[in-house]
Amino acid sequence: MAPARPGSELGMKIRTEVMQTRAVFARGRPIQTQVRRLEQRLPGSARETPVVAQRKAYTARTFGRTSAEWASRTEPGSELAGQRQLEHVIALRGGVPIKVGDDTIGAVGVSGSTSGGDEACAMAGVARVADQLK
Repeated sequence: MAPARPGSELGMKIRTEVMQTRAVFARGRPIQTQVRRLEQRLPGSARETPVVAQRKAYTARTFGRTSAEWASRTEPGSELAGQRQLEHVIALRGGVPIKVGDDTIGAVGVSGSTSGGDEACAMAGVARVADQLK
């Protein structure tokens, strides 16, 4: 699955990360996990955006919800606030899970625009390939 280009169509200079995870099982136990990353950096995007985009995708993939939803659920003082201490997660908008039914099969992370712009771009990218995910 190649990264979609909604950011450029919306006039944004962004970085997009797509993470896809597959586990191989033998006798009901995982024996191998493969993580595939596809990335796209539009000309003019900031240099720090790759790490932020990757962490947004990781957060959405790990928790099976948008990074914005996860950030809201893990606000300081909440029962889940400790999750923010986990490695590689980030409480910023712009991470969107890729789902087939109820299964999260990957995620898109976008960075480089406003947080609302990042999220809109990620959602547009997932929406663009939604018909291929059935």
